[in-house]
This record gives sequence, structure tokens and C-alpha cells, in this order.
Amino acid sequence: MVAIPNIEEFKARLINGGARPTMFSVSCTFPNTEGNASGKNELTYLSYMAKAASIPEDTIGQIPVGFFGRKVQLAGDRSYGNWGISIINSEDFIVRRAFEDWHFHINAPVANVRNPALMGLRNYKTDVTVTQLGQDGRELRAYRMIGAFPTQIGEIRLNWDVQNTIEEFDVVFAYDYFVPLDSSGASYGGRNVQDIFSRNAGLSDTPLTGVIPTGGQVLL
Repeated sequence: MVAIPNIEEFKARLINGGARPTMFSVSCTFPNTEGNASGKNELTYLSYMAKAASIPEDTIGQIPVGFFGRKVQLAGDRSYGNWGISIINSEDFIVRRAFEDWHFHINAPVANVRNPALMGLRNYKTDVTVTQLGQDGRELRAYRMIGAFPTQIGEIRLNWDVQNTIEEFDVVFAYDYFVPLDSSGASYGGRNVQDIFSRNAGLSDTPLTGVIPTGGQVLL
């Protein structure tokens, strides 16, 4: 006979009262006109101004194979959808301008060409990380989107009738894949992968082995 769980057993398993959706941060390195990491303050500002995000969806497709009227489900291909954040707009527009500059250098609106410094994939694509924090501020788990760039910078609606509101806008990223980062060092999928590739500016697009990204163990 299966024992019926009671509320005290449930409370004992709800570690620290459960993870809270308000406890998170977003980080991103913005490329500059030389195709390297920008030396400006956007990275710091983004962690304060990104007010909404999500832990990315993980999808593996399915392949139904027919057999005498029945369907056998087989694992298909892994795919990654776009990922978005919502950002508070400050009067200096520092984060908004950083994303607009990024877009303009990928494709100039008038000349319809890319900044030559951003021709390589490592120059216009970067990594974006969302980190789940504990109620005490500890980093519990992070998800790093590899090879990301903004595909859409959302509108900011203006209206004379709106009061007691701060402007916001959305940014949508496309990315190649994501990796979980676990600060505890626990394995993911039974394997600890320590060498991924270097994200240093100026390298070619040839995959390289390198260091673990700052902030936790790379887990695959």
C-alpha cells in the first residue's frame, strides 16, 4: 500500500520555501564597433534594468513511426526557440542604445551592410545568461544562451493619458543552444564537461577548448 504524503513531508521537501520567480538576474556582453566586448556600462545596467525573463524551454522533437495502426514514439532532434527579456528604460537610454547600436552594426539601415568588424560569428554573437537566485542572494542555477544576438528590439509605447508608469521594452534573442551552469558542481546528464571553448575576442570561428565560463560548472 502506498503511503499518502502529508503536509509536513511536503514542507520538508520544499527546500527553503521554494524558488522565487522574482529572484533572478540577466547578464550579457555587448559587442562594440571593433567587434570586441564593449568597455561601457551596459552590462552592469542590464542586470538592474532587466525586469522580466525566463528559464529557456528545452525541446526534443518526436518521430511517430506507424506499426499496424499503432504509433511508436521515437526521440527526434533538439531545437531551440527564441528567448526574450523585458527591460526598464532609463532617461539616458543606455541599455536601449546599446541594443540599437548592436542592431545597426549587424545591418546598417541606410547602407544595408554589416560593420566589417562584426563579420565573424564571434564578433556579433555573444552569450546571454539568466541566473536564478536564492532568497539569500546565492546563485542557485544559471542558463547560458550560447551564440546569441538580438533579432527584435520592441517598441516603447508613448501616451499622454498614461500616468505613474516607467517605460519598458522587450528584446528577443536568437541563440544556438544553452548550457546549464550549476554553482554546486552537480552533474547534468551524468557528465561534467569542463572544456567548451574560449569566448575571448579576436579568435577565429574555429571551435576551441578553453576555460569554464565564470559563474559555475558547465554541465552537459
